[in-house]
Amino acid sequence: MTTFSQQTHTTMMRIIRHILVVICLLMHHHVSLADDTLKIAFVGKSESKKQQDLIKQTQQELQRKQLLVHADTYASDVFFKALKKDPDYDLIVAIGSKVTQQLRRQPTGIPTVSIFISSIGYKNDPLPQHTAIFIDQPPSRYLALIKEILPHSHTVSLLYSDYSDNFYQQLHQAATQQQLQVNGQKVSNENDIYSALDNAVQNGDVLLAIPDPNIYNRRTIKTIFLTSYQDEIPIIGFSDSYTTAGAVSSLHSTISDISKQLAETIVYFTQNGKTLPASSYPRYFHISTNSKVANSLSITLDEPSTLKKIIK
Repeated sequence: MTTFSQQTHTTMMRIIRHILVVICLLMHHHVSLADDTLKIAFVGKSESKKQQDLIKQTQQELQRKQLLVHADTYASDVFFKALKKDPDYDLIVAIGSKVTQQLRRQPTGIPTVSIFISSIGYKNDPLPQHTAIFIDQPPSRYLALIKEILPHSHTVSLLYSDYSDNFYQQLHQAATQQQLQVNGQKVSNENDIYSALDNAVQNGDVLLAIPDPNIYNRRTIKTIFLTSYQDEIPIIGFSDSYTTAGAVSSLHSTISDISKQLAETIVYFTQNGKTLPASSYPRYFHISTNSKVANSLSITLDEPSTLKKIIK
């Protein structure tokens, strides 16, 4: 009996030691996972539903990619105070141009991804590591849409200012490659818009609207739409709201589109030694159309889903 008890005791001790070793290994593994968790600060308007949806969808995308992330959300006015107490972020997601400008003035030394920022007027920032996912579309994509829905168009009219001069240059180059002409009308101040608009509608087959606030704003947008409509010149826009307002069609990226690309950027960041990819136009996009305006201008439109399969 004694021998049996000693054997039993010895066996139990071995089992206990084995269990303890396994527990230690699991605890070590847990710590490793915690160490691997990416700490991200989302900075913008913390009460914004748009921002909340973006963060939620980005986290869902990252979960599907099995990437562990700890995310904090800040309003831009309190972020820099919070950063002094907790500076150990791996990545900042700057939501909007105002936050990006703040980070330019107050560099943190933390790699940063800017989103909901236009390529038009965009300048490289003196940040240690910085990339942007632009909200507007590449010129070649706009032109591909124009050629698809307005196949007989030869000249694309564009109103632009110093702010959007870089986009005009890109559009001109892309148009040459697609055998289209660009009627670019530069606007120096708001008083010049209407004479430039007359030239654009008189000497173009389509007017391409771009997110240049010097030209397209609350004071001017109604006149631009009415003038182009009266002269039967279709407008191609850059947002769903422009399609609703009277553009024949628009290219735009949704929150889901941006969050998907943002998640891919974050995965790239983790898999490439915490370096960021180059700034880029949105990889994913949607097309909206206004059939009433199209019918009034005798334009035949395919369904947005059909157009999306063609446009790259």
